[in-house]
Amino acid sequence: MQNDINKFKEYANNIECLSGKHFNRNVIEKQFPKLYTKMKEENPDNTMEWLYRVLYDIKEIPKCIECDNKVNYRNFKVGYRKFCSPKCVNSFNSKDTSFSEKISKTMKNKFNETYYRTKYTYVKDKRDSDFLISGYCKHDDFYIDANMFFRRMENKIEICQKCIEERTLNELDYEIEEKDINFLSENLLKQHYPELWSKIMQIDLDVSFTEKKFMFFRNLENAPICPVCKENKCYFLPSIRSFSKTCNNVNCISSSSNSERQIFDLVNSYFPDAVSRYVIDKNEIDIFIPSLSFGIEFNGLYWHSEQYRDSKYHIDKTQFFKDKGIRLMNIWEDDWMYKNDICVSMIKNKLGVSTKIGARKCQLKEVAKERADIFLNDNHLQGKCNDSIRYGLFYDDELVSLMTFGKRRMIMNSTEAEGWELLRFCNVIGVSVTGGASKLFKFFVEQMKSTYVMSYANRDISDGNLYEKLKFEKVGKTTPGYWWCTKGRKYHRSNFMKHKIAITDEEKTLTENEIMKERGYYKVWNTGSLKYIWKN
Repeated sequence: MQNDINKFKEYANNIECLSGKHFNRNVIEKQFPKLYTKMKEENPDNTMEWLYRVLYDIKEIPKCIECDNKVNYRNFKVGYRKFCSPKCVNSFNSKDTSFSEKISKTMKNKFNETYYRTKYTYVKDKRDSDFLISGYCKHDDFYIDANMFFRRMENKIEICQKCIEERTLNELDYEIEEKDINFLSENLLKQHYPELWSKIMQIDLDVSFTEKKFMFFRNLENAPICPVCKENKCYFLPSIRSFSKTCNNVNCISSSSNSERQIFDLVNSYFPDAVSRYVIDKNEIDIFIPSLSFGIEFNGLYWHSEQYRDSKYHIDKTQFFKDKGIRLMNIWEDDWMYKNDICVSMIKNKLGVSTKIGARKCQLKEVAKERADIFLNDNHLQGKCNDSIRYGLFYDDELVSLMTFGKRRMIMNSTEAEGWELLRFCNVIGVSVTGGASKLFKFFVEQMKSTYVMSYANRDISDGNLYEKLKFEKVGKTTPGYWWCTKGRKYHRSNFMKHKIAITDEEKTLTENEIMKERGYYKVWNTGSLKYIWKN
C-alpha cells in the first residue's frame, strides 16, 4: 500500500499543472490498483478530496481561520478553503482596516461627484445592484442594495443604517411588525430590540436567525411536517422567507394530488359544474368546466419529465383539445407551490371572477425600472425582464396594470430592426383592468411612433386572445422549450448552456444532456409559444 502511495506522489510530482483530469478513477484504478481499492473504502463519493489528502499527507480536515469550523474542499489545484462561510469572510475582513479602506476608496472612485444631487438622488454602480444615496440625511453618502432600497421605501422603513443605529430603544415602537425587522441584521435587532431578540433566540434549534424570526412571528416550535408523507419536515427557503410546501423527498415533491385538489376546490367554488378527470378519446383533462369549455392541466414536474412525457406531449394535448373547442391552461407544480398568489389570480382571470377596474378610471404614467421590476416579480409568472420602456395604469395612486417594451432581441430583417417587442403585460394580483391592455398599447404606439411590434404568447397559459384584441396578427409558433429541474423546481435552460457548465476536460467532451443528468437534473417540456406581429 505504501509503495503505491509513493508511486502516486512521484506521478503527481511529474505533472506540471495539477488538475482533476490527471486523477480520475480510471487512471488511479489502472496505475495504482491498491490505492484505488483503499480510495473506494475510505471516500467513495469524493475521489479528488481523498487523493489530495493522500498527496499532501493531510490527516485532518483544516479549520476555518475565523471560527475553527471545518472547511470545504474546493479543487485539486487550490485544495481546501480558508473560510467555512461568507459570514466568516466578512467577519475576518471587517477587522482588517486596510481592507475596508480599500473597498471604500474603490467604490467611491466608480462615481463622478458632479452626478450627486439632492435628497433621494441615487446613481447605479457598474454591477447594477447597489445605489449611492447622496444628501439623504446628515451622514455621509452611503450604498444600499437596489431591491432593499425600494422595499424599505415601499414599507416606509428607515434607509440610512447609521440613522437606525443612532435611534435609542425609547424612540422605537415596542409593537414591532415582522416587515419592520426583515431588513435589520441580527446585531441591530439585538441592539435596539433586546427583548424581542431574546425571545427569538429562545427557539432552541440549529437554524439560521432568519428562520427563527419567521417561526417566532408564526408561533412555530418546529418546522412544519410535510403534508404528503406526514413524516419528514419541510425546509426553509431564505429567498422567499417561508417554508417549502413539502419535504425534499422526490415522491412528495412530485405528488400532485393535494395541489390538484386545491385547484379543483377553487374552480368548483365559482363553477359547480366543474368536473375532474374529464376524458375525450383517451385524452384526459385534470379539471374541466363544461359551461366555459375551459380546462386546467396540473403538471407535476417529476411525472411530467422527459422520462415519462416526450417533448410533444403537452403541445399535442393542447392542440387536441383546441380542435375540440376547449381552451387548455397548464399550471406547473413549482409555480403553484412558490407563486401561488399569481397562479390563483391567473385562474380567476380566466374564469372571469376577478375584481374589475375600468381603464378609464385609471391614470396612465411612465414607470421607473426599479418599481416595474418589483411589480413584475410580484405579479407576473416570469418576473422581471430586460425592458427599456414601461407604462402603467394607476388607480387611486396604486399601480394596477403594467406593460413593458424593448428593442427586438432577434433581428430577421430590416423591418424588424426598427421595431419593438412587447415583453410583459400583467395586472396586479386579483384584479382585471378592463381595457387596460388596449389603453397602454395605444399610448405606446402614439408616443414611440412605432410601426412594427412583435410579441410571444406563452401557450401554457395563453391562447393569444389578448393579442387578437390588440389587432396583432399570428405569424407562427415556436417548438416546445424545456427546463431543467431538481428538488421540485424548474430552471431556464439558458442557465445551463454547455459553455457555462462544462468545467473539467472530461465534461467538455460530453453534451449538455449528459452533464446535467450526471448532476441529477431532469428535463420537462412546455407547450411552446405563439408569435404575433402588429404593423401600422
